[in-house]
Amino acid sequence: QIVQTSFITIEVFDITGRGIALLKNGTATQGNYSVEFRADNLPSGVYFLQLIAKTTDRKQFTATKKMLLTK
Repeated sequence: QIVQTSFITIEVFDITGRGIALLKNGTATQGNYSVEFRADNLPSGVYFLQLIAKTTDRKQFTATKKMLLTK
């Protein structure tokens, strides 16, 4: 959920910090959103999803979530 217009970056990283997938990189207006992450070509392991939202008044929100992929 985005509470005000922001520049959004959503990215997935592997356990070493290497970028695996860029899911969103652009402006989003207020509202609810979802993204799809296809991991068909990735091995089982730990991955991290990071969301960075920067508002026009220079405030920044960052959230990182750990994901466990098992096949």
